[in-house]
Amino acid sequence: SLEELHNAGHLFLQLNDHDIWIQPDRSPIVNGVDRVYSNRTPTHHLPIHDGFSAPDIYHQNEPVGPYTDVFALGALLHYMISQCPPFNHLDLPDPYIPSLRIYQLDFPVGLDHVLFQACHPDTALRYQSVDSFLNALDLAISEIETRHRSPNQKLDLAVAHDIHIGINKGQRNPTNQDALFWRFDKK
Repeated sequence: SLEELHNAGHLFLQLNDHDIWIQPDRSPIVNGVDRVYSNRTPTHHLPIHDGFSAPDIYHQNEPVGPYTDVFALGALLHYMISQCPPFNHLDLPDPYIPSLRIYQLDFPVGLDHVLFQACHPDTALRYQSVDSFLNALDLAISEIETRHRSPNQKLDLAVAHDIHIGINKGQRNPTNQDALFWRFDKK
């Protein structure tokens, strides 16, 4: 639905825990669909939902776009998964968005990075569209499922250490440094 709004040149800017309800059949109901905004709407007319509105709305000198709704969608998912209070510092110049793994230690590695990028304070580092965000989520979920399906394999590490002692060491290398190298192969 958000992607369709964005393709029509509109922004929703109202994703929050009060306007989205999940019905018993697990389908969402979104309140406020009658109110949409344009990226040309003056910033001071845009709605602010504490904890879900992107920093670009608070910092009125930044343009808004589909990536602003992506932030709200990422913040909503972060809030629903972490069960922590919504962000309360998005009006600061450089807000810190904590990883979901701080709150949910068993949250799959890979998915936390996708949600972190969706909630990135810097609009250039955030997903630029809902479609790219959903594609990244699908890819991360696919990789996690592939890891779970593959049998656990023994991890082989190759470790090497190089030490030269005696008089020749000073002639080979005037600084006293030993070298340590290790690698592992993904097979």
